[in-house]
Amino acid sequence: MHACIATAEKYFQKSLHAKDKTNAIDKVIYELARVHVLEIEGKVVFSPTVHRQVRYFYCSHATQKAKYQYQSVLQRLLFLLLQIVSAREQI
Repeated sequence: MHACIATAEKYFQKSLHAKDKTNAIDKVIYELARVHVLEIEGKVVFSPTVHRQVRYFYCSHATQKAKYQYQSVLQRLLFLLLQIVSAREQI
């Protein structure tokens, strides 16, 4: 079976393992209905590729690293401000 999934802009392939024509037609109707239901429910028809998973991991890791660096800079600034304030109080 070979069908185009319009929302994903990809082709869907599945082996039917059917020897007679009527059984193959029944399986095609079932599979197309199953894929259509997945689309209606908003579920994913295709699993994510390795490239997409690596990109997701890298982006989430980079975001966490940037957040940590931002917090570290804020902590340093706060420490410097506290030193300035305490130095002024001593004068």
